Amino acid sequence: NISSVGFKINIDVLDFILSKGIEFDLITDPNITHELEVKKKKVKLTISEQKKLDSFNSKKNLEMNIIGLAHIFKNISEFFIPVRLDNRGRVYCSSEYLNYQSTELAKALLLFSKGEKIYKSDKTAIDYLKIFGANCYGNGLDKKSYADRISWIDLNESNILNFKNGVLIKQANSKLLFIAFCFEYCKFKKSLENDRNFYFSDFPIQLDATCNGYQHLAMLTGNDPMMTKLNLHTDNVNEQPNDLYTLLSLKLKEFFEQKSKELNENQIDPIKLKSFKTLLNLPLRRKVIKTAIMVKPYNASIFQMVNYIREQFDEIKINDKIYFISTEDNNIKLEQKDFYLLCNSIEKVLFSEFPMLKAFIKYLNRVAEICAILNIPIVWSVPSGLNITQYYIDSEAIRLKPFSYKNTSYSLSIGTKKLNKKKQIRALMPNLIHSLDASTLALLVNLIFNGYKSYNFYSIHDCFAVTANNVDKLIHLLKMVYINIYCETNYITKFDKGIIENIKLHYGETAFDEKTKKIKINNLNLDFPNVQEVLLGKIAPNYINSPYIIN
Repeated sequence: NISSVGFKINIDVLDFILSKGIEFDLITDPNITHELEVKKKKVKLTISEQKKLDSFNSKKNLEMNIIGLAHIFKNISEFFIPVRLDNRGRVYCSSEYLNYQSTELAKALLLFSKGEKIYKSDKTAIDYLKIFGANCYGNGLDKKSYADRISWIDLNESNILNFKNGVLIKQANSKLLFIAFCFEYCKFKKSLENDRNFYFSDFPIQLDATCNGYQHLAMLTGNDPMMTKLNLHTDNVNEQPNDLYTLLSLKLKEFFEQKSKELNENQIDPIKLKSFKTLLNLPLRRKVIKTAIMVKPYNASIFQMVNYIREQFDEIKINDKIYFISTEDNNIKLEQKDFYLLCNSIEKVLFSEFPMLKAFIKYLNRVAEICAILNIPIVWSVPSGLNITQYYIDSEAIRLKPFSYKNTSYSLSIGTKKLNKKKQIRALMPNLIHSLDASTLALLVNLIFNGYKSYNFYSIHDCFAVTANNVDKLIHLLKMVYINIYCETNYITKFDKGIIENIKLHYGETAFDEKTKKIKINNLNLDFPNVQEVLLGKIAPNYINSPYIIN
């Protein structure tokens, strides 16, 4: 069904990029040579310099590939973007570069091939168009209430209609998508001059789920406080939506202040005290910590979290020592240990705010550990009907030199019969959350394509795009899917039962004692975790009622 949706090139956006792209810093100048490319011809680059150059060239080549493909397809009235499924049911575009899961440039260049009627009296549809425009402009607007976003568009309408003056483009966070919105808004306003009561729109309105991984965790465990903070429970569009990243950013500042005070008063660990003071002075904006927080529901390690945050800092060397400086404040120099302290602090604050999250991670890790000890796969079934099997085996690398007359050799990765226990444990949580994410999409697509004759739709995992007249329907259907998964039945209890049944399947009915939750197999005596300890309650269907479920 998703592969059957047709697309075409947004020629207005393409022409604008070609004529104004360099002027408005929309794309990299294809004729420019990076200064490091010149330097490379004279001296060997450092590792960080080579990474910087590779990143620049990669970005430039990607942009040229996307624009080149857009040129090829610009006169084609309809083309299709096939998709594939991975083993968890997640959907990925099969085509490279020019697709809706690619960069902002690619998304801005795509329109649905078949327009849909937007009635000029449909205030809800026009409001969602305005909300999308405000989201693209950003600068904090995307965190305001729907009413505030609509009001901003109305107040700035003159500059939107005359967007080519560059006043708003230069300030927009998502410049290319904002330009695409401006073209569509001009089209809507122009349509008001004719007598028809509708205009045709082929423009995708994209809305993103609020911290989707955390949403699934909150609904899995019936975590009321977390659900409220994740915009699953509020029905007032005049209220500002909650933002988990901003909340945790403020909590982190409080944590750093508290720790600095404690260490200062006790006069212990001056090195850690210095680190906490450094972090306290760091401009800890949501974008700095967002990715590190976002990946925690996917069981990301502290090491991975550190890498995500460190990418946003510039590396410098002073007296043969490596430091990292913030783009917000060059006077603050961080060391490697400061990043680890920051990420450990993020984890502590997160678990302090949502203690059930820690209990749930512990539960899943124990389930995975038991399956690894028993040397059996972890199996579960998602609400869409897909059966998933997780069984990672170790591999070993061997080198082959197939030709006696050549020195060329090849490295092959060969699977062994040994289970990779660490990977089994580490991968269960992300695979489970991704499978629920995928199941949500499968059920949503089923409702969309079986319920309507024509529906323009695409998805980037937890981000969904439809024409403006269908946004309200989309939100309603997504709520229905969540209610089906998390309110009709208790999914995590079914998951737990499935794991136990799989143990019995491999080792017999007597291997598991339902009363004591103990596994007894030969000399093994294992305690199975109690799933009831991670459940806070059952969600009532009317509790999932927020317009900000996707934002």
